[in-house]
This record gives sequence, structure tokens and C-alpha cells, in this order.
Amino acid sequence: MHRNARRVSVLLVATLLVALLVPATASAIRTIGLSKASFDLSLAAGQSGKGELYVLNDGDETLTVMVYAADQVVDSKGDITYSVPNRDKPGTETGAASWVQFQLPASTKAINNTPYLVLEPGDRVKLNFEVNVPAQSPPGDHQALLFFEMFDLKQALEGTGSTIGGRIGARLRVRVKGDLVERMDIKPFVADGLVIGDALRYTFVVRNDGNIDKLINVTAALLDSSENDKLKSEVVTDTSVYAGTTIERQGVLGVEGLIGKYTLRLTGEYPREGGTSTLTDQIVKDRTVWIFPWWLAISAVAILGMLLIYASWRQAVKTAERHVRVRRDATPTPQPGLTEDPGYWTPADAPEKNDPE
Repeated sequence: MHRNARRVSVLLVATLLVALLVPATASAIRTIGLSKASFDLSLAAGQSGKGELYVLNDGDETLTVMVYAADQVVDSKGDITYSVPNRDKPGTETGAASWVQFQLPASTKAINNTPYLVLEPGDRVKLNFEVNVPAQSPPGDHQALLFFEMFDLKQALEGTGSTIGGRIGARLRVRVKGDLVERMDIKPFVADGLVIGDALRYTFVVRNDGNIDKLINVTAALLDSSENDKLKSEVVTDTSVYAGTTIERQGVLGVEGLIGKYTLRLTGEYPREGGTSTLTDQIVKDRTVWIFPWWLAISAVAILGMLLIYASWRQAVKTAERHVRVRRDATPTPQPGLTEDPGYWTPADAPEKNDPE
């Protein structure tokens, strides 16, 4: 018994020594970085602008990195995807991504008409780009992303697919000079008009019908009849609503302990165009809501149920009384001295016999 215990102890010590002495397998680190995250250019239609940034390989592996520009596509809910001109949608060259031309190093190669860089560990490669705004471009803000995407070159050359190892992008906003329109609104704004319980649900859409991007904050507040805040919640915080797009949001306010009529107020606040950072414009939308807790709703239903049962019982009693009254009225009252004819022959109907003398 003791011998077996000693043997197990020796095996455990040996295993621990092996684990400490044998070096762990080193994992490769693949990291790509950019020297700048965003660019803002203000150009007139037909003009050109320039920019530059550095692409960094901060890992310990050689990287192959595709370089391309993509247009930003925003759906009705505010979700963003990216589309590469003439790749994702052939024949489309109307977005800001098609205005971008990269000035790449001479060592740059290409695959499927997309240029790529080979970055050794520690490399810091400078890239210049030029933005050429077409002469007929509409005024306002236009968005594009400058993407740098790691991929597996061997798989791409063999035609077995390209494993994407991640990508990083720099945002490019081009403001085309001209008639700039600022037009923000919140609609539709839908809220529960009658709340039974402890949750007030609401949805709304922030609309940017202008042609310039806006940064907005939206607050939801529940006010009593004196317009005092009973509840308050930050629903949207420092969120960009791009020109010509919308974002949809929804929220829930906990209204436990509240009873009666209230106002749900939605307030959108965004910086005024051309003003200082402290000047803002507001959008205010109100909805009336009635709130009843569960216990009150259940009590009301119980009382209503009892009233309905009582009303049904009273109606049944009245109906029975009416039937008794009708039956009584239909029965004739016997007259004094008259015998009621039963309607069939009886011995009393036999003729009297006179005894002969």
C-alpha cells in the first residue's frame, strides 16, 4: 500500500519536472496597425485632395495585406456593411471609395486585380492616396473606408480560397462643398399607451434627411403631471447618423410602483452646424402613457368578474319572476257558484231518471 503511494508520488514529481523543463510551443503573433484612424477632407466638386498613413507589422510573422477602399452601406436600422466598387457590385463607381487612388510602393504585387503588400516583422510602410471628386458630385458628406486586410497568399494562389486573418480600416470622410442641409428628426416614435405591469417599451427612428453627418445623443424620460422626471435613461450616446440614413433603437423603462397618467419624453440633442461645441439643437417628442401595476389590474378584473356574476344572477332572478307572473296571469279565476267543466264526460253528465209512480 505504502509502496504504491510512493510510486504515484514519484510519477507526479516526474511529470511536474517534465512540464517545467520542456518549453511550451510558441504561438505566432500576427498584428497589423495604422498610424492614423480617420481622415476628413473638404473639397469642391472636381477638386482633388491627398492623405498619407503608415501600415505597421507589429507581430513576429510575415504578413500579406490587401489594400482597397470600400463604400459604407447603412440599412434602415443603422447597421453598417461595406461594399467594394466593381468587386461586390460590378459596375458601381458612384461612391466615395471609387474616388480613392492609392500610391503604392514599387514592390507592391496584386492578386485578382487587388494590390497587396508583403510586410516583414517590424516593417513600417508609408502609403499615400489621392481623392478625386467627380465634377457632378452632390454636396455634403461622403464616407469610405481604407481597408488593410491580412490573408493567406498560398491558399489564394492555389485557388483553395483565401483565409482572412483580420482587417483594419481608416475612415475617410469627404465633404463636398456646396449647399449643406442639416435636417434631423425622430420619427416614428411608438410607445405603449397602456402599461399593465412594470415595463414600458418604446421604439423610435432617428432620421438624418440632410446631407451632412451628425453626432446625436437621445434621452428617454418619464414625466409626471408637473413635468418632474420620475425616470431617465440615456438611449443613444455619441452615435453618428450619417447623411441620408436612419438608425432604429428600442428601450424599456422599469415603471414598478407607478400608477396613473405620465408623459414619455424623447429628447435628441446634436451639435449645431457651424457653431461652437457648446451650441446644440434639440428634437423633443412626447407620448402619453397610462400605467397600472399588476395587483391593481388583477383586482379590477376580479371586481369586474364579480359584478358580471352578480348581474347575471339578477337577470336570472328577474327572468324567473317574469315567467311566474305570466303563468299566474294566464290562469282564469274561478267564479263563485260555478263548477268548472273538466272538458270530458263524467257520471254527473248522465240524464236524471224519474221513478214512475
